[in-house]
This record gives sequence, structure tokens and C-alpha cells, in this order.
Amino acid sequence: MTSHLSSSDETGEATLDDFLGGRVRAWQPCDGPRSGIDAVILAAAIPVREGKRETVLEAGASTGVVSLAVAERAGDAEVTAVEIQPDLAALARRNADLNGMADRLRVVEVDITGPWKTFDEAGLRQASFRHVAANPPFYDPARSRKPGTPSKTRAHQAAPAELDRWLRFCAGMAMPGATLTLIHRPEMLPELLAAIGRRFGGLIVFPLFPSAGKPATRMLVQGMKGSRAPLQLMRGLVLHGDDGGFTPEAEAILRNGRVLDLNG
Repeated sequence: MTSHLSSSDETGEATLDDFLGGRVRAWQPCDGPRSGIDAVILAAAIPVREGKRETVLEAGASTGVVSLAVAERAGDAEVTAVEIQPDLAALARRNADLNGMADRLRVVEVDITGPWKTFDEAGLRQASFRHVAANPPFYDPARSRKPGTPSKTRAHQAAPAELDRWLRFCAGMAMPGATLTLIHRPEMLPELLAAIGRRFGGLIVFPLFPSAGKPATRMLVQGMKGSRAPLQLMRGLVLHGDDGGFTPEAEAILRNGRVLDLNG
């Protein structure tokens, strides 16, 4: 997963963190949204083909950890990270430079729930991405406690209607036959299926279990634009063993960069 290093930036407001066993490093805000297991697993599940010059878009990229992990795995991919918060977008650009990926990881600062003309103005061309991925805000502000900082609030909370706007953006950016990969909470499955099903088919639901016998706390949902294949519920992945450490399957993904094939 990640290991937090002792180094901090010149302002003391960000830490430099290790991902994928150190193959990716990223500055993250001390008091803002921080990526961890969810980001690495989401990146592993995006079905980018190595050796192919495919286009990938991450919606709501924060400091760009998902995009960085995809770019590290698929060196020919052209990755676009979209983020609304200027400070997070700046860190994402800094992280692209840090990892030597500035030439193939573009950071675009725009509100994905805004009007289509703002996407055009930002250089985001509709129906141009082969893979789209997102880790949308998980929590309804009416049902959850407000996070400690405005940056965390914007990243973690959104009204239910905003999820549909996120998916509208993802569908608009996806080319015919493109994949969509999301990570979210299992209790949001009815809303996700309703919103995604209007835009993508061949849906796969892949639960993530904290340990064997425990209810899933996260799930991956993947679909294909234009597909009419039926929904599949997969067996999922157990993250931790009885000793509290990662299972071999989780370790291979989180530290060694193994691909997570949701069909597998």
C-alpha cells in the first residue's frame, strides 16, 4: 500500500508517500484528502493494455495517485487527471514531475459537475477516452459528519444528485466501447446501478472484504459503454488475513503492482 516517509515539503503541509513498493511516490496534504488502498486497487482494476497507446481519464484525481499508478504500469498510456481543487491539482502536477511522467500525465483543473462548455475550454474532448475511472465522494452531507477541513469536505462529501452528474461526465468523456471503473461503498450499490446502467452495460460488481467472513466495506463497479451484457457479481477480494497482514492476493496488487482482473 503506502508507507509514509519522514520527509515533508518546505511548508510542512505535505508528506511524501510511497506507493507500489516505492515505484510511485506522491506528495499529499497533511490536512487534506489522502490516497491509500482504495487508490491503488482502483488503478489496478482499470483494464489498460500494456503496449497500447490508450487514453485514460481519472475524474476527481486529488493528488493524482490513481493516474500515477496507471501511468507506471502502462508506459504507453496517455493519462488525464481531472481535479477541481487548485492546491490538489498543483500537487498532482508536482507528482507527475517527481515520477518522470509529466510528458504523459496531464492535469486538468475543472469542475466535472459543471457545464459542457467548461470541459471544451479546458481541452477535454468528449468521447475521446478508452478508459474512465473515478473514486467519487462517498458520503452524503445530510447523513455524515463534516470533515475537519474544506478540502476534505469537498473530496469526501456530495449530495446524491451530484453522483449522477459525475457519471454524466464520465459517460460523456468515454468513447464507444470504453470502460468505466469506480470504487464506492456497498450501501450505494442501488444508486450506482441506476445511474451507471443508463450509460454503461456489462456491469461487474466486485466486492472488497476487510477480512474473511466480514461484510464488504468497498466495491469496484466496472462497465462498458454500449454493452448489453448482463450484470455479473464476482467473488471479490479479501484484503487481510487472520494475522492482520495483507493476503497474498492483496499484497501482490498493493505492493507489487499486479493487475486486478475483475473478470478473473
